[in-house]
Amino acid sequence: MIKSTEDRLLELYFANLDIIGEGFPVGINSKRRDYIESFNLLGLPSRKNEGYRRTPVKCLFEKEWENYFIPIQTSNTTHNTESCSSSIKVNNGFIEDEYKWLLMDNGVAIGSIKSALEHMPDVVLEHLNSMAKSDTEPLTALNSAFMQDCVFVFIPREVNVEQPICVEYNYSAKDQQVMSFARMLVVAEDGADAKISITHKNIDGSFMVNFVKEVYVGERTTIEITEFSDMGENSVLLNNSYSAQMKQSKLSGVNIWLGGSVTRFNGVGSFNSTDSENRFYGLYVSEKEQIFDINTYMNHTVSDCRSFQQVKGIAGGDSIGAFTGRVYVATDAQRSDAVQQSKNLLMGDDARVYAEPQLEIYADDVKCSHGATVGQVSDDSIYYMRQRGLSEANARKLLMHGYINDIIMHCSIEHLCDEIISSVDSIVDRF
Repeated sequence: MIKSTEDRLLELYFANLDIIGEGFPVGINSKRRDYIESFNLLGLPSRKNEGYRRTPVKCLFEKEWENYFIPIQTSNTTHNTESCSSSIKVNNGFIEDEYKWLLMDNGVAIGSIKSALEHMPDVVLEHLNSMAKSDTEPLTALNSAFMQDCVFVFIPREVNVEQPICVEYNYSAKDQQVMSFARMLVVAEDGADAKISITHKNIDGSFMVNFVKEVYVGERTTIEITEFSDMGENSVLLNNSYSAQMKQSKLSGVNIWLGGSVTRFNGVGSFNSTDSENRFYGLYVSEKEQIFDINTYMNHTVSDCRSFQQVKGIAGGDSIGAFTGRVYVATDAQRSDAVQQSKNLLMGDDARVYAEPQLEIYADDVKCSHGATVGQVSDDSIYYMRQRGLSEANARKLLMHGYINDIIMHCSIEHLCDEIISSVDSIVDRF
């Protein structure tokens, strides 16, 4: 009898349970059974699932992926970390030994979740899996069950971190096809202020990365996160991001997605107390047979909170770009202010874009709006610029750069912004 993909994943989990749970306390390991049972009940989502119409998840998992539950050797990489207050490197989901636990003079701590469980167990146990939807999202449940290593970032109460905290996820396996589970937990206590940069890079080989990030933002806390994904053309990134915000907090994120055969982003933001703000900026650029499936969900369950989402895309070649955004406003969430914008450029006859901003409102004193556009570079704008001496090709590229910079300008981490601009420009110049 042919086994289903779900059955093979369950067998993989139970066959390696001792290795997966090594070094974790009984309390965390005991919950893994709940997560794997949730996955078993939910199953891998098919395209019949409303939320996964654009991402062929079942087909992706049916490929023959290798699985490693111990660190494997990776290619040497060099990165600019001079402008970082602290940095951590993760290879194929495992944190390098020299970054297992780094404690700064100001109390900021970064390292592995196992080290964090030794130094500050109460913080970890309070927040790990408190935001991730392991009971309703099958990919998150799978990650929670298979989690071995997890980047832990802790910013203590009233600490202002002037230089960014840098986290680098590198994936390298030469000519192999590897499935990897990567994880990150950020805890920023009351009154903290910090910037965090996150990069996902596929150096060689083919990877399917199931990544989960949880971000807790305390009262009066300001956190800026810039996340840059640039995967190889045969690789897949399934990125599930969750946040919880307390009173008078601010969370802003700039997300840039490049490369990869399939990139799915699922971002869920929740306001746990009043007078908070969440700003989300996203950009994808595709030029081949790629899929970028961007999904956001802003959960307004308390009053006087503000959310702003702006996602832009450029789809060329035979690629597919999709944005599905949902804003939920509960009955008690009076005076909510929510904006959704999706703007997309088509750079060829065979590219396709789907934009579905959605509002679900149950309160009567709110200010909410959404909008979506899909089009091509304006012929009138090109004509206007050609009248000033530019060639048609240069005029088109200049307009596209301006379109893109509307998102990139919100990146405040200088060294990462430079890298993003260089990578995006190289793609735009090929159109």
